[in-house]
Amino acid sequence: MKYAIGAAALLVVIITALYVYGMQIPAKQKVSVTRTMNAPQEAIWTTITNWDQQPKWRDDLESVTVINENRFIEKPKKGNPIEFEVISSQPFSRLELNLKSSFTGTYIIKLEKIDSSKTKVTEEYELYTASPVDRLFAELFFDLESFAHKYLEQLETQSKASK
Repeated sequence: MKYAIGAAALLVVIITALYVYGMQIPAKQKVSVTRTMNAPQEAIWTTITNWDQQPKWRDDLESVTVINENRFIEKPKKGNPIEFEVISSQPFSRLELNLKSSFTGTYIIKLEKIDSSKTKVTEEYELYTASPVDRLFAELFFDLESFAHKYLEQLETQSKASK
């Protein structure tokens, strides 16, 4: 009995420490990455905005459910589904989305034509995670900047294939 009480007390201390650590992690996270792609602006735009085709070229996605032209839900292979809603769209140059899951935020992608076959692509994420527990899990298991770079790499590969 003495050991069970000690083990329970230790478990409470560990959970409390993890929660307090999660509270120290900033609730807002901002990441911006840029990549010059060897693909035309129009091909990149078409690849990005063809929501239901993304699981075919993104290795992190299980499925996408399109609700309408301005709303869709991504179901990643790991983690919770993410609902997206188009805030604004300027074809071939800028797309802004709201995100909703265990976090909320915005995603902006900008395309700048360099020449007929090259495009500068910039992604900006601004995410807010209210729960200290969710912040802790994100800190331990999800690197937003690495995710952004990988997305751009896969986007370039798909956009070049579809030109």
